[in-house]
Amino acid sequence: MTLTEPESPLNDLWVAIDLETTGLSRDDDEIIEVGAVKFRGDDVLETFQSFVNPNRRLGDFIKRYTGITQAEVDAAPAFSEVAPDLQSFIGSSPLVGHNLAFDLGFLDKNGLRLSNHRSDTWDLAYVLTPRLKDYSLKRLSELFQVSHQRPHRAVEDAMATRGVFLELLKKWAEADPFAIAQIRRLAARSPWVLSYVFERMDSRVAVSGESPRTDASGFDRRALGRRLQRGKPLRPNEQTRPMDVELVAS
Repeated sequence: MTLTEPESPLNDLWVAIDLETTGLSRDDDEIIEVGAVKFRGDDVLETFQSFVNPNRRLGDFIKRYTGITQAEVDAAPAFSEVAPDLQSFIGSSPLVGHNLAFDLGFLDKNGLRLSNHRSDTWDLAYVLTPRLKDYSLKRLSELFQVSHQRPHRAVEDAMATRGVFLELLKKWAEADPFAIAQIRRLAARSPWVLSYVFERMDSRVAVSGESPRTDASGFDRRALGRRLQRGKPLRPNEQTRPMDVELVAS
């Protein structure tokens, strides 16, 4: 069955996003860098990067961890100045991130609430590679041989997230269709961050206009329907003939 390419999420216009912050608490810490990558499949279309002034001194650990200097954030705009440009860059595109709830939590706290469709490479990797001991972006980048030259910098992390996301979608397309159908069925009943991409992966339609072979139960509905069709009822013959018992026994 041939599939129409435009229906694949690989051809959607996605935005991978990543933040660097002064710490892990969205209540007590601040954003210091924003990075985003707009892409369609293997094509990177545009990137967005901005330092953000947290109006505080950076800890030594954060400076070592990110490589961001105090001078860079001191000279940067406040997030309220960065937010309009970031929102314009994202537009209505679906978002992807690694542990995306972390980034969206910081954006929300700073007044930028995004209602875009979304996906999370952390969750997606957990579903498709369930036996890993480490689901960090660094480990997944190594596993899928995705370039990740400067970890813990916003644009570089967003770029690596994009690469991991594409590899996971390819892995999803090769996965057992029955297992995938069951995952989709459960995802459709919840607000899970993967619900959108799971639905998109199954929304591809045959060029002929036919629906996909399997539904959310994992069954081929058309084939099952044909097998369950009722035949014509049997009618007794008007004339009967003696039965050859030995032939039937043989």
